[in-house]
Amino acid sequence: MPEKSQAVPRRDIHRFYQNGLRAFLTAFILLTHSGMAQAQDYNDGVDAFNRGDYGTAYEILEPYADTGHTQAQSVIGLLLFEGWGVEPDHDRAFGYLSTASEKGNTRATNNLGVMYNMGLAVAEDDAEAVRLFRLAADAGNAAAMENLGLMYYRGEGVERDMAEAVRLIRAAAERGKTGSYDLLARFHYQGDALPLDHAKALEYASFAADQMYPPAIHMLGILYYRGHGVEADLVKARALFLKAARWADKDAPRSLGIMYEQGQGGPVDLPRALLWYELGRDRGRSDLQPHAEKIRGSLAPSTLAQVDAEFERCRTVHLLDCGKNLPSPD
Repeated sequence: MPEKSQAVPRRDIHRFYQNGLRAFLTAFILLTHSGMAQAQDYNDGVDAFNRGDYGTAYEILEPYADTGHTQAQSVIGLLLFEGWGVEPDHDRAFGYLSTASEKGNTRATNNLGVMYNMGLAVAEDDAEAVRLFRLAADAGNAAAMENLGLMYYRGEGVERDMAEAVRLIRAAAERGKTGSYDLLARFHYQGDALPLDHAKALEYASFAADQMYPPAIHMLGILYYRGHGVEADLVKARALFLKAARWADKDAPRSLGIMYEQGQGGPVDLPRALLWYELGRDRGRSDLQPHAEKIRGSLAPSTLAQVDAEFERCRTVHLLDCGKNLPSPD
């Protein structure tokens, strides 16, 4: 059955600092010199980022970053960190983010903290990560508040303090950080940092899911799957898992694959189960390999060829309609 949702595994901290960047960049357009030709070029780079055309965004914004544009340095650092539109290069990402952070860019400061927490391009140093998160949080950066809260939640670089973790994550949520609502849902679901309360978990997860936050969509699916805080509904759970998986949540492919494989919430559909197990493996879930191998041994070569073709299509350009080219189950 789909796994019980965990609060936040270690090293998932980087998942949360990205949330809200597109909205920030869209708002920042209003602050640029829109009447100048050069600024229009910069805005074109921001527009490219907002529509997910990261290669174009990188091409346009890199010259600005190299000439000292602080916001561009922060964005280029992020693109290099994630490998969006460019080969990942953590050393260069660290350089751009460090420069932007020194000039007071709190988003870059937060992302530097992520790199120290993960030990990327620099020795892992949770104390330094905490310092950077606190610096950005004190300046009002909601992502840094959330990340600092996670450090208190885990006891990384600071003494573990659930009350402080909740305070910081609530503060981030109040500033519109969608991922923080998801964290509050998980805290209530687990009953560790907050009292066990499935109704509250449902409330927070529903809010974050409405903002199209993939981990919250998956969390909501788990609540419907298990009937926690709401009447169990396997059909709705399956639909939510599919939505989260199509929005690139890394855990939803396992939950969705199991439901397809076992015929929960709909008919048994082994080709789609295999497809999502493989996509989950592609997102780093190595534990899905036995599931995938089991199904591979039961499908005809022609069906396997269809699944493999759909896998390549989904992992490159068409995730939001992933699975449409597979035959429907009998």
